[in-house]
Amino acid sequence: MKALTTAELKCNELPEALEFNVTCERGWIELALGPTLGIAVILLGIFIGKIVLIFFGLVGAGGSLFRWAQQNETVFRVYEWRLFAYGSLGGSSSRDLALAFPEVRCIGWSVGGRNSPRGLYVWYGMAGLQRVCVLPDISEEQAKSVTERIIARYSAYKIERGPLVSFSVG
Repeated sequence: MKALTTAELKCNELPEALEFNVTCERGWIELALGPTLGIAVILLGIFIGKIVLIFFGLVGAGGSLFRWAQQNETVFRVYEWRLFAYGSLGGSSSRDLALAFPEVRCIGWSVGGRNSPRGLYVWYGMAGLQRVCVLPDISEEQAKSVTERIIARYSAYKIERGPLVSFSVG
């Protein structure tokens, strides 16, 4: 087991699609730090007699255990006219995503944000304001290799390169 969380990315070229699989292995620091801090806050709450601290310690320790038990595999499948993602979609309450390519505004790596991991994101919707992490915990280099493979396989789309890859039909 490694100290930090690692993500292993695999690509399968299927006859009708590109399939990307990410398997995350939580590092021992992440696995140990959350419950340890939760227990410390519980003990502090007991020591000074504050029920609020005990409650926050229980929530913190429970949240860490929940994250440990979560599914750690994500599948992102790109077809010619649609894309699918299912599994652990990094912080999203949804477990799966299905979009037609005209709905996709851009695909690219992001550092994430509050309650969202770093990884490959898809921005979609009328103004491209909705986003979901389809491959969580991958590096910027891994995300670039994914977008390059998509560009190479599906050349029917007008591609605008940059930090984010914008797609349009035409």
